[in-house]
Amino acid sequence: MTTSAFDLRETTLRGLRTAWLQGGVEGGPIALFLHGFPDAAGSWEAQLQHFAKTHTVVAPYMRGAGPSERPSRLKRYGRDAAALDILGVLEAVDPSKQKDVYIVGHDLGAVHAWHVADLLQKRVKGLAIINGLTLGQMARRWRRPKQLLKSWYIAAMQVPLLPEALVATFGRPLVAFAHAQGGLAPSRRPDFQAVRDALAGPLNQYRAFLRETPDALARDRRRLRCPVLVLWGKDDAFLVPPTRTELEAEATAVTVRILPGNHWLHRESPDKINRLLGEFFAR
Repeated sequence: MTTSAFDLRETTLRGLRTAWLQGGVEGGPIALFLHGFPDAAGSWEAQLQHFAKTHTVVAPYMRGAGPSERPSRLKRYGRDAAALDILGVLEAVDPSKQKDVYIVGHDLGAVHAWHVADLLQKRVKGLAIINGLTLGQMARRWRRPKQLLKSWYIAAMQVPLLPEALVATFGRPLVAFAHAQGGLAPSRRPDFQAVRDALAGPLNQYRAFLRETPDALARDRRRLRCPVLVLWGKDDAFLVPPTRTELEAEATAVTVRILPGNHWLHRESPDKINRLLGEFFAR
């Protein structure tokens, strides 16, 4: 087995250029990292460097972020379409479809992580969630005033054209504001250029998710049988910490760790998060 640097890989999936970062141990199990908003694949830099020693690390640029092409149809940003993209990336990385997969999702990436884990079933050996929910969990939380107050920006994202105009004009201060609200120290924030192209396109996920909410609530969801680790910053500015009841409705074996910190735990405390993820993967 050999260890390589991280490469930018690209392929065309259902007519759209799709990109991801890949590196690590060739032939090792896959550690798949799914980023949120406003982030790009590089937001997992500390995790990619750490787990490249033992895994094939894969971090897709979610639809419309960075090199991953922006579609003209809103549906291509949705949960099912994103799952097809992620499964296509995994097939490009492992055409045999035989490697074990460990999935880590943060923020909106958690929505995709839960869904892809459900689709892969026995091939997934562990799912780790960092401050993120399933689509159904988020929908059910609209009845909770505290969550509504934290999620005011989701309603703002639904206005046509306005969010795009704002990020085009005020992208840098808006991202800085989001990071400040999320408790991310300036020294831990990514350079704006690294996330500049991960704003206008990926915000369409909020619009697509809203349209998919009725189906998410109506669909009978299988409880995941793979081990699930949930890591949550107790001071999260955007999401109320999950309850045991919420999580046990989604999976049969859940471990929850509420930690000091805010929304970007993997950037706030990378060494601690890497240690907890490594222990979880090793189990």
